[in-house]
Formats: sequence, structure tokens, C-alpha cells
Amino acid sequence: MTASAPRLQQEPNLGFHANPQPVVAPKFCAECGERLVVTRSAFLVCPRGYRRLLNVGWSPQQARSVLPNSLKTEIVCTANLREWRHVFSLRCASAAHPQMREVMQPLRAAMATAIPVIFDDLAEHGK
Repeated sequence: MTASAPRLQQEPNLGFHANPQPVVAPKFCAECGERLVVTRSAFLVCPRGYRRLLNVGWSPQQARSVLPNSLKTEIVCTANLREWRHVFSLRCASAAHPQMREVMQPLRAAMATAIPVIFDDLAEHGK
């Protein structure tokens, strides 16, 4: 196997007009009380700003800058097994961003189950 560059899905027209893109509220915000209300409110305001920027001539890529980081995004990445080990060592570490760890730790566990000879040492040590 050889590593190849990550393939990112083409950014779709975000379609906030009729069908809003899903927003994933951060898990650390689940029991934030009033902060969660403010967060949800911000999620509702951002699409309006996005549409207004499109209307004044910004490209979707430029207008996307006003959307929240919590906008649901899907990517496809390919790498060889050595590179996956490196990615897991960085993105599952305690210093990694909590939301990145939420994504990568289950993936690391799945890889350890699928190919234990390569990944079980990472899962055992929580690396």
C-alpha cells in the first residue's frame, strides 16, 4: 500500500434556502444550559449571513467563512498503515482537540479490531 493525498468531497452548494446543512453541537456543550441556547441561536444566524454574502457576490467558498466549525463535514482520507498509526498517535493524544479525539478514538478502536497485529498496541496504551 502507498499513501495518497486525502480526497476531500467537493464542497456542495450549502443549500440553506430550503434544506439547512446539519450542525453538530459539540459534546462538551451538551449540558451548558444557557450557553447551549446561545450556541443554537448562533447556528441559526450564520446561515442568514452566508446567504447574504452569496447575494452580494461572494463565492460559496468565501461565504463559508461565516459558518460555524460545527457544520457537519464529511471527508475521505487514504493512507498506508504506518501513516494511520502516526495519525492516531497525534489525533488520539490527550493534547489533541477534544472533538478530534471524539472522531479518531472510535476509528482507532475499529482499526485495532480489524487489524490487531498493527493497531492493538495503540488501543491498549490509549495512544
